Amino acid sequence: MTNLTALFLTNNRIETLEVGIFNGLTSLDYLHLNHNLLNSFKSDAFIGLKNLSTLWLSRNRLSTLHPDVFIHLTELKYLYLDGNEELQTPNNSSFLNIQTVEELDISDCNISRIIAISFENATNLRVLDLTNNHMKIIDENIFRVLSKSTDLLLYGNPLECDCGLLETWRWGQEHDIKVAEYSGILCESPEQVSGMWWGVLGKAQCKNGSITFQEGYKAVVQNFINRFNGLFYAQNIFLEYVQPLIYTLLFIFGTIGNVIVLVAIICNSEMHTVPNVYIMNLAVSDLILLTMNTILSYIHAQSESWELGEVCCRMFGFFRHSSIGVSAYLISVMSIQRYQVISRPLHNRRQSMTRIGTIATILGVWAICSLFAIPYTLATHVANSSCNIYNSWKYYQKVVVFELLVFCFLPLGVTACMYCLAARHLMRSTNIVSEEIHKQANMRRNSARIVLSLTIVFVFSLLPYHVFLTCMVRDDFDYTLEMIFIDIITTYLLVFISCFNPVALCCSSKCYRRYFKHYLLKCCRGKIPTTADNAKKCVDE
Repeated sequence: MTNLTALFLTNNRIETLEVGIFNGLTSLDYLHLNHNLLNSFKSDAFIGLKNLSTLWLSRNRLSTLHPDVFIHLTELKYLYLDGNEELQTPNNSSFLNIQTVEELDISDCNISRIIAISFENATNLRVLDLTNNHMKIIDENIFRVLSKSTDLLLYGNPLECDCGLLETWRWGQEHDIKVAEYSGILCESPEQVSGMWWGVLGKAQCKNGSITFQEGYKAVVQNFINRFNGLFYAQNIFLEYVQPLIYTLLFIFGTIGNVIVLVAIICNSEMHTVPNVYIMNLAVSDLILLTMNTILSYIHAQSESWELGEVCCRMFGFFRHSSIGVSAYLISVMSIQRYQVISRPLHNRRQSMTRIGTIATILGVWAICSLFAIPYTLATHVANSSCNIYNSWKYYQKVVVFELLVFCFLPLGVTACMYCLAARHLMRSTNIVSEEIHKQANMRRNSARIVLSLTIVFVFSLLPYHVFLTCMVRDDFDYTLEMIFIDIITTYLLVFISCFNPVALCCSSKCYRRYFKHYLLKCCRGKIPTTADNAKKCVDE
């Protein structure tokens, strides 16, 4: 099985690993051994896994580890040992003799203290998760050993806020070490600050090995509590009441607009023109994007488990991402077609908009975007009753960068280029001072403003979503409470493009505006265009 990249052995009853059992798995990148009965390893247990980057050993029965047990894993970066309730770190020797590990999770174990010597050989360690242990003492030299450390998670421990911890706290402050302050790292002793956030150390000083707290230390704690509670309360209110309201309004507004566009094109023969085929497909892709990114996404986020199976999980991701691509590329194709209409003489327009060419182009867009959505589809699966679990985090990171390029930069580049060329051509045409075409020049100047505004909205709708997603999958990304709001806002902006397209048609075309009045506001219905020439103005105006 030399091509195997991920092996899931979770939730079994495995007690031992025979030496050499992994020989030959030279491509294995991810190994999941969570929720088994493993209690110890021989030093050669993992020999043969020369490319393994991530190892899950959570929720087993490990109590001690030989420091050389992972020495053969020369590419190991992420090691998860959380939930081994009897696991301890040694007090006078090294815990891990492996320099490649960058993230170590030993939360929910039985660790009572950490000393520098335990991690002196883990020189590349950036993230150390020690939450929910029994630690009271932290060696003040721990950060000097872990010189590359950026995150130290300590909440859920009965810390002794003494002079030693004060030195550790100061080191972390001076070197910008993240300690997940919102999670509430609390002091258990001395009694003066028992139960208080360890930020009180900012008001502490040591004399002769004894720690004292200056006047006003309680205000530090209160400011932290107010800030944390305020953000947490605002987040809960937003997610519970505001988010579903926004999703509902976006869905209703966008659906009504795109359905009217479809009805106007399908039910009126004079609207059966080549340019309107692009608009019809754009409306279809916008409806899919609206459905996937509002109602279904919200239901999925709020549900406790995924009950629809593996196929539906993958299809949900496939349609969600392919619809984003279709909307982006259809607008790019329409920008090319608009530029051709504007820049070519009138007698060449019909040659540039044949039905066969248009249908072939649209089918090509759907096919290409479907192919571009396959990498994300392959990256997801159902695990632990949840969809959007990634077989390989490294692979998913590559997928996100790939989608940034093909779903964002490439179509945005084409669209911006075509709209700028069209605007340049239209602006130049306004220099013609002939009175006979003065009216047409004004109309073209207005069209230039419209296409440029479309480009700007397109950029601000699509770019933030992909850029933030790319930042979010970085290994060093800090997903704080503030980042949750930014994540939600970028999703709103992504949906906004589907709502704006019908509005843009209504604003830029008198013909579509009449149809909107006719279908949406019966009392204000306007005169419906009855000829193909008038219908054609829906695109050309």
